[in-house]
Amino acid sequence: NYSLGHAYNMLSKVRDSVVNNNLALEYLDSALKVFKLENYPLEYARIQLQKGSSYIGLYAWGGNVENIHSAISAIEEALTIFEEEYIIGYAMGQNNLGICYSYLSYSENPRENLNKAIEAYEDALTFFNKKEFPYEYTNIKNNRGLCYINLANINNNTEYIKKAIQDFEDQLEMCTFDKLPIGYARSNYNLGLAYGNLSYHENAEVNILKSIEFYKGSLKVRNVEQTPLEYAYTIQ
Repeated sequence: NYSLGHAYNMLSKVRDSVVNNNLALEYLDSALKVFKLENYPLEYARIQLQKGSSYIGLYAWGGNVENIHSAISAIEEALTIFEEEYIIGYAMGQNNLGICYSYLSYSENPRENLNKAIEAYEDALTFFNKKEFPYEYTNIKNNRGLCYINLANINNNTEYIKKAIQDFEDQLEMCTFDKLPIGYARSNYNLGLAYGNLSYHENAEVNILKSIEFYKGSLKVRNVEQTPLEYAYTIQ
């Protein structure tokens, strides 16, 4: 049942997200009847981590904040075990916890939850380094940078914008146009956003021009035929 739950969780990422995430949760809960904490701690933790992923998927499609709270509970349950036993599982859990708190910041206690998200991402980055885990590294840099942008808007603090810029530059260093065009477009777009925000606080003309150049960089990949929504966001 664990493997079936995992399979439905993976399938939810390509089609019928709500249906498949609910099926995943059903099979994962069934697996927990066998893989109990006291007898199978690592299997129990892996299942809890999978449940967290499915709850995140349900939130992403339905916006029900209760799914995020359920995800946090499941992930934190897994982390209490992974911290001692399974470092990659611990890092994956911290990354997912960062995603949860980032989502939660849109509906509850934005400053507090953004700081929790950043802390979780930082924990994840202690394991997901750019040499061995470039995909995870760049995604975390992207997500943490966006948290800094949102914190800057709340606190009116340019230091957060500059931290975001550093994260997006680290991401862009890894996401070249030839090898990772989607990541290249995303990091260029985010740098355009960050420099645009910074222009309201200092060196307006210089930072606006930087913003324009990065937005143009994202348009090397984003176009009206293949990525119309992303294209529209970039040129608006």
